[in-house]
Amino acid sequence: MIGHAPARHLGLLLALLLSAALVAEQNRRTRVGYTRVDLPTFDAYVYMTMADEPAFFSAAPWGYRVLLPRLVHLLPPRARLRGFEDMALACLVASGGALFLFLRRLGHGQAMSLAGVAMLQLSRPAQLALGIPMLGDPLALLLLLLALLAAAAGAGVLVFAALLALGMLSKELFLLLPPLLLLERPGGDGWRRALRAALLAALPALAVLLSLRFHWTPYLRTPHPPWNLELLRAAAATFREQWPDTGRALLLSGLTPLALLGALCGEARPYLKRYGYLALSCFALSLLAWINVPSPVPVVLFGANTERLLLYALPLLIPLALVALERLLRVAALVPAPASGRSRLLDAAAVAGLSVALLLPLLGVDRYRRLPLHQPRDGPLLMAFCRESLRTARRIERGEEVRLDPDELRFAWGVSDPGGLFEMRWFLREGWGPLAHYGVDDVRMREPRATLVLPCLRPRDLGVTLTLLAASRAAFLVTLNGASAFRIDVAAGQSDVALRVPAPLLFRGDNLLTLSTVDGVRPGVRLLSYRLRAAS
Repeated sequence: MIGHAPARHLGLLLALLLSAALVAEQNRRTRVGYTRVDLPTFDAYVYMTMADEPAFFSAAPWGYRVLLPRLVHLLPPRARLRGFEDMALACLVASGGALFLFLRRLGHGQAMSLAGVAMLQLSRPAQLALGIPMLGDPLALLLLLLALLAAAAGAGVLVFAALLALGMLSKELFLLLPPLLLLERPGGDGWRRALRAALLAALPALAVLLSLRFHWTPYLRTPHPPWNLELLRAAAATFREQWPDTGRALLLSGLTPLALLGALCGEARPYLKRYGYLALSCFALSLLAWINVPSPVPVVLFGANTERLLLYALPLLIPLALVALERLLRVAALVPAPASGRSRLLDAAAVAGLSVALLLPLLGVDRYRRLPLHQPRDGPLLMAFCRESLRTARRIERGEEVRLDPDELRFAWGVSDPGGLFEMRWFLREGWGPLAHYGVDDVRMREPRATLVLPCLRPRDLGVTLTLLAASRAAFLVTLNGASAFRIDVAAGQSDVALRVPAPLLFRGDNLLTLSTVDGVRPGVRLLSYRLRAAS
C-alpha cells in the first residue's frame, strides 16, 4: 500500500528531482546545434513548418500530429526552435514523475519506483527523443504515462477519454489503449460495463482521427505499398542488413532480457493480464511503424528508428524489469494500491481537454488544399514550399502582384547559405528538369509538359503573365488542375503571354498550371518570369 500523502508527495518530489538531473545530463550529451532551416531529418522539417502555420496542412502522416506544433506556435517565430527543445525537456522530466506514480500504483516500493525512473531517463530512446525534439516523442510519452496512470488509479472514463483524444493529436498509438478499461473488470455483468466504458473512451479519440483526415484533408490520398510477398522480402532484406544495430536497440541495454525474466515470475501475472497486450503492441510498433510511411514502394526503417520508437514500450517493460529485480533482491511482494476514485477537479480538466481535442480538428484548421509533399522526402523543399506558397497566396489576396523571376531566385542545398532557403524556386514542379527547385541556372522546359504552382486563397479570376524565351515558334495547351483552359502560340524570341485564369478552374489551395506542347516535342523554352495577380 502507498503510504500517507506527505510520504507520497516526498516520493514524487524525489522522482522529479532525479528525473530532472538525469534529463539534464542526457541533454548535455546530446545537444546539437540545429537552426530553424538546417534540421537533421525530413520529419523535423515537417514539424518546424507546422509550428509556423499549424492550421495549414503540411505532409501526411506527420501533419496530423498537431498538438506540439500548436503549442510551440504560441511562441514568437525566433523562439520556436528553442520552444521545441524546452517542451521536450519539460515533458521528459514530467514523464519521470508520472512513471513514478504509475509504478507506485502498481505496488512497487519507493526505492524500486525511483530505480524505474532512472531506467527510463538513462535509456537510449530517451536520449534520442532529446536529440530531435521537433518529433514530439516526449509529449506523446507523457500523455501515454498519464493515460496509464489514469486507468490504474480508476480516474474514470471521462479523464481517460480526454487523455486518449489529446494523445491522438500527437501519435496514433493511443487507439491501442481503450482495452485497458475492458481488462480491468471481472467477468459477468462487469464485462458489459467495462466494454461500454472502453467504447466510450475510444469514441473521442476515433472522432479526432477521422476529423483530421476526412474534414481537414478529404482530398488527400497517400500511397502505400501493397501487402504482398515483395513487401515481406524488402522488410527481411533490410532487417538482415541492419540486424546488428536493430538487435542492439531491441535489447535496450539489458532492460528487455530483464523484463522477460520478470514476465516469468508469478508476481507479474496480474500485470501481464492487463498490460501484457500493450507491452507487446508497443514493442512491435517499433519494428512495424515504417509501414505507415507514405510511398508506393516499401520504405523499410529499422536500426535507429526502432530504437527511438522503443520509448513507448519502456513504461510497460520497466514494471516487469522491476519484478525481476524484486525477486532477485527478495523485496516484499507487490501490493497494488486501491483505485483512488474520481475527482471533480480532474473531471473539469478532462472536459476542457476533451473540448480542445474535439474542436481543434474542426475549428482550428484551414482547409487550404496542399499538394502532396511526402514524396520526395525533401525537408528544405517542404519548408520553403509551404511558407512561400501561402505567402504568395496572401499577397495576391491583398491585391499585390507577385513576380517570381528565376534569375533572382537561386538556392542550391549544400552550396548556398541555408539562411537563403526561401529564395528557392519552389513554384517549379515537373517538366523543368530534376531538382529544378534547387537550380541556379536558366529555367527551361525539359519535357513536353511542365508545371507551375498557382497558389490561391479565394477562387476568383487571376491574371498570370509568363515571360518566355523561345528559339522558334511553339504552340502550347494550358491546363489548370488537369482541365483544359487555353491554347497559346509563342513567337520566336522573348514574349509575354498574358492569361486570365477563370475562377471556376481554381480551388482554395495550391493549384497546378501546366504547359503542354501541341506536337509533343520538347521545346526547350526558357522561363524568364512568372507573374501572378488578381484579375481586374
